[in-house]
Amino acid sequence: MNFKGLSRSLRVKIMLIVLSIVVFSIGIVTVISIYSMQAQMERQITEKQMLLAESFAEFVQQFFNDAAGMVKAAARLPDVRNMVLSSSLISEDYKGVSEGMDFIKRETLRNLINDYGNFSYMQQVIPSGINMLIEPYEYQSNLREMDMSNYDWFKGAVSKMDSHISEVFLCPSMQQPVVAFSHPLTNDIDGQLVGVLMGAMTLERLNNLCAELTFGETGYAYLVDQRGACAAHLDEQLTSNITSLVDIPMVQKVMARESGVGRYYDPKSGKEIFSAFQPIGETGWGLIVVQDLEE
Repeated sequence: MNFKGLSRSLRVKIMLIVLSIVVFSIGIVTVISIYSMQAQMERQITEKQMLLAESFAEFVQQFFNDAAGMVKAAARLPDVRNMVLSSSLISEDYKGVSEGMDFIKRETLRNLINDYGNFSYMQQVIPSGINMLIEPYEYQSNLREMDMSNYDWFKGAVSKMDSHISEVFLCPSMQQPVVAFSHPLTNDIDGQLVGVLMGAMTLERLNNLCAELTFGETGYAYLVDQRGACAAHLDEQLTSNITSLVDIPMVQKVMARESGVGRYYDPKSGKEIFSAFQPIGETGWGLIVVQDLEE
């Protein structure tokens, strides 16, 4: 018997066993490392997405505050708050007060529209909700109804007796979707309601705002109002038709005043996405940040 050959064969077998154990161990360590790196990467991406959603929401909140602040400041001006002179002159023929009346008030509102640059028009109604005037007058002449009492911007300002950001609605004079920033008008004597002032902003302006909120190759943000209607999106078809997005999981969560981040199936795109969502202050609106999983 060749003991020397047997010894060599045994050594080879032992080496193969040891090598197999080493390779297996390296494989286990590699797999653990990969999963650990993946988990760490997902944590980093999750944190980044949430920070983006929070910063974007703060950006939109400041934009809303500025718009609401402009209307609130105008509502405190004596010439704007004076409803006595012209409220008795409301006429169906003019769909409010004629263009030649309340010249100082109209000029004040016109200057505010031009200086601020984000409102398409400003409107003033009496406590019953009947239109008194719209500036520029062309939007008043195109008005299809004078009673604004059922509109969210009117009811919100009256119920709060404070600034209100409306839900998206079809403007009765422009016949396109807008959002309104409204504020009650009160008198100096007893603080009683004498009217409501509002500034109307087209969704095109909000779409332009959201166009600035992009990141990476596929990342973008969009806005929904209190009812889950699309208020701003890179796909302008969604806003031009006031499309409801309540079937999207992130929208449902943000409407419930929740914030968070995770993987979700998007029924609009038909694929899984990575998304963060954040309510916008106390407005009832929400912001959703989206990025493709591939990226």
